[in-house]
Amino acid sequence: MHLTAAALSSCSLLTLVAPVLCTLPSSCTSISDFIPGKLDTTLQAFDEHVCKKGCTVTTSQFEKWVNGKVVSQIVTSSMDEMGLSGFSIIADSISGDITTKLENQCAAAGGKADLCQDQKAMQAVGGCLKENMMPVVLGEMEQLSAFITKDMCDKVNAYLKGPELWENVIPQELDDYASTCDKN
Repeated sequence: MHLTAAALSSCSLLTLVAPVLCTLPSSCTSISDFIPGKLDTTLQAFDEHVCKKGCTVTTSQFEKWVNGKVVSQIVTSSMDEMGLSGFSIIADSISGDITTKLENQCAAAGGKADLCQDQKAMQAVGGCLKENMMPVVLGEMEQLSAFITKDMCDKVNAYLKGPELWENVIPQELDDYASTCDKN
């Protein structure tokens, strides 16, 4: 079998370009530098908005809430900021994959304790989320790396660094959760 020069050139070019197509812009990967600190803020807000309102929360309930509400909100909002709001099925799939992976990795961290009463258990779950959330999120985003531009990542970065999600959206979700939680 003989390869023509054009075919060989095309293969060589594809080999050089493929890694570039599969890499997220640095403004997307830099999100992992500040999200763990934002999770600390979220855990403090959880204590204020949920625990101090008398809720009883197991690790399983907490993870379902964090992953179902916080992760989903971050993924959906991020995709909206990127101009990908028409891809809600992809956002739901990514959120579901992230949720499953985080539940599998962090389920044992808090045991069966009431996280509002057991600070060590809450810290263990929080530590697990901080350690695992961004690698899982970035791993899921890698699937879309061929479509994600630096401008898109800059918009997501600005949104995630800004106050809207952390000071308005998540506290509102916490209040909604507290209004229906099991009470002490």
